[in-house]
Amino acid sequence: MDAQDLVLKKERTRYAFLRKVFDTANGNELTRVDFRRIASELGLSREELNDTILYLSGEHLIKIDSRKNVVITHDGIKEIEASIKEPSQSTLHFAAPVIQVFTGP
Repeated sequence: MDAQDLVLKKERTRYAFLRKVFDTANGNELTRVDFRRIASELGLSREELNDTILYLSGEHLIKIDSRKNVVITHDGIKEIEASIKEPSQSTLHFAAPVIQVFTGP
């Protein structure tokens, strides 16, 4: 896998994870979401999960709430809502082709 494919794969994983947190929490910043359950549903390895959580929390899209829970942040909600409203447009963190895989063209 070349560098470009690796970056695209990571971006897809990050978007899928953030979208799943958003959907599970119904877009609510106060709802805790079990990140292990999300990882299991997405088929993520422990390494993929750790990389994804570190990236998304570093970008302030999620917040680690406990040893097993995350919450989506206001910025995370805005990111997902923007991707839903305009799936053909890139957001600050995700390219349009990544978004379209999850929302359709």
